[in-house]
Amino acid sequence: KRRPPPQVLRPQELALFLADVRELSSDHEYVLAWMVCRLGMTARHAYNITLDRIRLNDSGRTVLRPAQVWVEVPARVAGQFSKIIRAVEPSWGSVDPDSLRFVTVFDHYIRNLDAFSAKVLQGRTRLLRASAIYAAMLNGRLDRVTLHHTMGASMPMILQLERLLAVD
Repeated sequence: KRRPPPQVLRPQELALFLADVRELSSDHEYVLAWMVCRLGMTARHAYNITLDRIRLNDSGRTVLRPAQVWVEVPARVAGQFSKIIRAVEPSWGSVDPDSLRFVTVFDHYIRNLDAFSAKVLQGRTRLLRASAIYAAMLNGRLDRVTLHHTMGASMPMILQLERLLAVD
């Protein structure tokens, strides 16, 4: 039985959506939306991320562990990350990360995740997540294991999104 192909936004549409969120929303709302739209995280997983999964690496860059590997955060977003994290935990970056494994960030700013998803993400979290994974595939990240380890995407989801790619 054939399924219809999954719905996704083109990378340009996704970028425009994220630019609108940056312009119209607060820093913490933008960072949470960025995690969904660029890292392909589910809204619930991004909302519940703990500070032991967000660190400063040896070169002073902000890195994030959305799934099983560490991903470097772009400098423009890293500043916003740092600002919202330091408001919650001023010692972040200078203490042992394992001591922060139960400290969350976004619940200090956003009380209701469903309201955030409806208002900021316009009720399209699954579409935005799938679009982020699809955009990564279009950027040349075609290795299924890498996508699974960096974005947390399931193999069935990756296989469905691969159907949208051009065939040689």
